[in-house]
Amino acid sequence: MHEFGICQNIVNIACNELKKLEQKNVRVLKLRVKVGSLHAIVNENLEMAYSILTKDTDLHGSRLELISIPVEAECKDCGYRSRIKDNFFVCAQCNSGNLEIIKGQELYIENLEVAYEEDGD
Repeated sequence: MHEFGICQNIVNIACNELKKLEQKNVRVLKLRVKVGSLHAIVNENLEMAYSILTKDTDLHGSRLELISIPVEAECKDCGYRSRIKDNFFVCAQCNSGNLEIIKGQELYIENLEVAYEEDGD
């Protein structure tokens, strides 16, 4: 299950970003991650890993939101851009296999949604 290793990196990056905030009373509500389809990530596995890996972190209790990015390619022969369906990597216009992947390889944290909590002072 490669999702566990991927999720560990996501959690580490998010926790490091939280440490950079000047405000210390921050509660993370949601972590939004963009995932390209070429990574072949099973969302349920990534969500399960997230709940395990965030247990003793500042991310505990937050929700993981996954945004799936479909594969899109541009034909180097005719210039046609289209989505790749069913992992069939040929141009929908001219049937060439000479494609450049434009989208679908993404894997990054888009944002952290946080709430600033009042100090008890």
